[in-house]
Parts: sequence; C-alpha cells; structure tokens
Amino acid sequence: MFVTVVLVFLATIVVYWAEQAKLPHFELFRYLYFIPILFSALTFDFAGAVYASVTVVSLYIPILFLRLESRGVDDASVELFITLMLFVVIGVIVGIASGNERRKRETYQALSELGNIISYSFTIDKLLPEVLNTIVRVTESARGAIVFIDTEKEFFTLLDSNNQVQKIRNNSDTPLHDLLTIKKPFFINNIAQDERLLVSDDMGEFVSMMVSPIIVKDRTIGLVIVEDKVEEKRYATDNAQLLFTIATQLGANVTNLKLYELAVIDGLTQTYTHRFFQNKLKEELKQKPVSLLLADIDHFKSVNDTYGHPEGDVVLKQVAKIMQEVVGDMGEKNSVLFSPVRVRKKH
Repeated sequence: MFVTVVLVFLATIVVYWAEQAKLPHFELFRYLYFIPILFSALTFDFAGAVYASVTVVSLYIPILFLRLESRGVDDASVELFITLMLFVVIGVIVGIASGNERRKRETYQALSELGNIISYSFTIDKLLPEVLNTIVRVTESARGAIVFIDTEKEFFTLLDSNNQVQKIRNNSDTPLHDLLTIKKPFFINNIAQDERLLVSDDMGEFVSMMVSPIIVKDRTIGLVIVEDKVEEKRYATDNAQLLFTIATQLGANVTNLKLYELAVIDGLTQTYTHRFFQNKLKEELKQKPVSLLLADIDHFKSVNDTYGHPEGDVVLKQVAKIMQEVVGDMGEKNSVLFSPVRVRKKH
C-alpha cells in the first residue's frame, strides 16, 4: 500500500499546483487520481480499490463541505461530488474485475501444478502429500487434510499437513461419518457456531474451515479439508469451487493409480511385479548403467515345510519390507535398481 500512498501524494501535488495556477480546465487534473486507484485495484483487488478510493475522497471531502458552506450547491460543487463518486465506482469495478481475473489465474496455476505433480507421481503415497501441500498453499490456509474411506466403509484414512497418517473407525459418533453424504463443497467461517462437524479434537486457534467431497462415479470416496485461523469471511464460494475442482481431479487420479498399482504391485509383498521389473530394467539400461542386486532366501523351503505356507508368506513380506527400507536409505542419487526376488515355493 506504500506505493498507493506515494502515488496519491504525487497526484495531490500536481492537482494542487494546477488549481493554484488556475490553469484552463484545471478540474481535469483531478482525474490523475485514477492512477493510484487503478494501480491499487489491479495490485490488491477489491481491498486495494476501496483503500485508494477512500484515501482520495477523504482529501476532497473537507473541500466539498467548505464550498457547500460558502457557496451553496453550485455547478462546481456538483461536479466535484460526481468526480468523487466516479473515483469510488470505477475503483470498485476495476478491483472486482481484477480479483476475478486473479482467481482465474490462480485456478489455472493450481490445476497446472497438480497436473505436473500427477504426471510424476506413480504411487498414491507420493501423490497425496504433494497434492495436499498445493491445496493448502493455493487456498492460503494454515493446514489441511485428505481423507479416504475404505471400500467396506469401516475405516477412514486421514493424511494431514504434517504427512501424518491416522486410521479412524467409521461410526455414527465420528464427525466424518455424516460428511460421506455430501455432494457439494461448503465452508464454515466460525466453527464454534456451527454444529455440522469438528474434524479434529485440537482445533485450537483454527476457526474457519472448508470441506469438499471427493466424488467418483457419483460416490463420495473421501474428503479434502482445509482450515485457517481467520474467521471473518475467510472462505468464499469461489474458494469452495476451486477446492471442489481439485478434489474431483484428485479422485479420478487416485482411482487410476489404484488400478495401476493393482497391475504392477504384487499383492503379497507390496513390491513391483516381475513384468514391471523387466520393462523398467530395459528402460534404465538404455539410458545409463545400473547396479542390479539379486537376493535369495536361504532354507526357505524348510520354513514352508515346518511352519506352513502362511508363515512362509510372512517371511516373504518381512524380507521385502527390509529390502525396500535398505534401498530407500541409499537415496535417489545412487543408481540402484532393486528387484525383489520372487521365490517359487516347492511342494
């Protein structure tokens, strides 16, 4: 706002000089005030327009009253009054238009960023934290959460802004339970006075909230929630619509990723399948040298024979988990390609 004040000050000097010098049509110099008004409207939207307009009008209100007191209502006073009203009206109109244009740009930018995130995220675990961070940022919120309900509708899985995952049992006493029926986004700018939901027990300073369903084929599979500490008019319909657009895109991509994971992830070990490994190995060998680690499990047949195949499955899952952790600790800078060994059980 400092630039606005400087522009108003400079315009005042020019207008005052023109009036004192009694230049021809010096009244036209007053329209120089449109410069700071339009600048503030384009830069700070509606709030900037109102601030600049009020600042300019406040400079002329005393002059207008003095003229009315000394001369009564004459043409010059009427012209000055109309000019002041024009300052306010034009500033507000441009401020609203600038705000709408800014929101369109933000929506496009948010969707573009999400498109890039989705393009480089091949697992749900990597996708959701990136999407949630983007949602919190573009909605200018303090924190957020993405919630999914399992297919049996027994448990909620909640991912918060700290990348913490919680499992919440679904029952009638759970605030999230009733939200599964909503089909449209909504916002609350004073949670204490609204009885629709309380998502977390530690609301603390968070007083405003916006919620959007994640809908796939007319079925609510989850929720996107953002919260903030500002109460008065923190969220609006435009914010809710943007959140709903993002949630809809997120739902479609999560569904696609689940199908993709079913095709490339082994159900037992939760590691990539042999076909995925072969295709990935061919791609990597075309681009750069790789390190290939092969592992075997000693005496695995005796485990199956002694404890049974279910216990053998437990061993396979535990070994796969350990190998994944080891490879993950090496970091992305190391050229390591790991294929979990598929041990064929002997009968």
